[in-house]
Amino acid sequence: MIEAVPDPEIVRRRAALSGSVSATGSRNHGRDRSSGRIRVCQPHSNDRQHLATATKETALALTAFGYAVVIGTEGVALHLRKPWARWFTIIATGSFIPVEIYEIIREIHLIRVLVMVANIGIVVYLWQRKDMSK
Repeated sequence: MIEAVPDPEIVRRRAALSGSVSATGSRNHGRDRSSGRIRVCQPHSNDRQHLATATKETALALTAFGYAVVIGTEGVALHLRKPWARWFTIIATGSFIPVEIYEIIREIHLIRVLVMVANIGIVVYLWQRKDMSK
């Protein structure tokens, strides 16, 4: 049986970039030994707020995948000038407005307000434009 042996220099560079080697050189696999949860931020942090369960990570990955499917569908439909693409874009863009309002209420920042105004402007523009799918 032939076994692939990784180049030690590549392994060292990857470990240095990921921050997964401790000061003693031992490998830290990103798991909290006491709870079995996976670290998602700093590998040597003792702060519990940076820990996520595998279930949360799976939910986040599925949400990101779903969002990618929606955005991909939107882009292809707009490119192909499908008649339903305008409404799909209005709904997809408008669905973020409640989240943006929540974020502004939680803590107001100029960039959050500007993003919300831009999204509202895009929705109004698309709503008024009738010739987009023709």
